[in-house]
Amino acid sequence: MKEAGINWVAYGFENATPEIRQSSNKKFSDNQEERAVKMARDAGVNIMANFTFGLPNETIETAKRSLDYALSHLFEFVNFYVALPYAGSPWYEEVQKKTPFDPIKGFDQFGKIDNPFKQFRDEAFRAYFTNPDYLGMVRRKFGEAGVKDIEYMMSFQPRMEKN
Repeated sequence: MKEAGINWVAYGFENATPEIRQSSNKKFSDNQEERAVKMARDAGVNIMANFTFGLPNETIETAKRSLDYALSHLFEFVNFYVALPYAGSPWYEEVQKKTPFDPIKGFDQFGKIDNPFKQFRDEAFRAYFTNPDYLGMVRRKFGEAGVKDIEYMMSFQPRMEKN
């Protein structure tokens, strides 16, 4: 990949807990995850890691494992998302029975629906991008300009829309 000019790869790890991944049809093992990370790192390819909090059967404890996994690997960049069930999916049907919501207005990552994982996602984002070990890695790989970009990104505060 690196020889072809690829410098970044995005991996959808979704969750560090195998049972949570499997309950969402994410059927890859921890070994496969680790092999993929090693291959990218050995090739000198940067990793953008994607994690989703609030998948079926998720708890705050399992969400913390995902954050810990990300921090232990110091991926060059991460995205943290809140899981929401897509209309028509089995998970959506299950959620609708318990707590009906409008599928058009309900799919909002930024705060319009009541989801216990929104606050965790925001805290995880801040914890990751202000972590001194992460910032040190960014400094070594991308220089002071990379750290300044992260610090600039972190200077923004979320603006919550009124419902």
